Amino acid sequence: MRAHQFHLVRSAAEQELSPEARARRDALEKQLSDLRARKASLKEDDYYGRLEGILVDLSKLYESR
Repeated sequence: MRAHQFHLVRSAAEQELSPEARARRDALEKQLSDLRARKASLKEDDYYGRLEGILVDLSKLYESR
């Protein structure tokens, strides 16, 4: 999970993100990974509600760049 967050050579899209935006993206991706790991123990509506919140936050982050 964490290995894909480190880039030796950043792409053009990665370079456009500020350090704060990259940190926020990494935190959101960690939340997403944690949520997926807990999917079986959550009610379907709860899982998808949380998933939607994380994905909306990620989309806002990418729209703001």
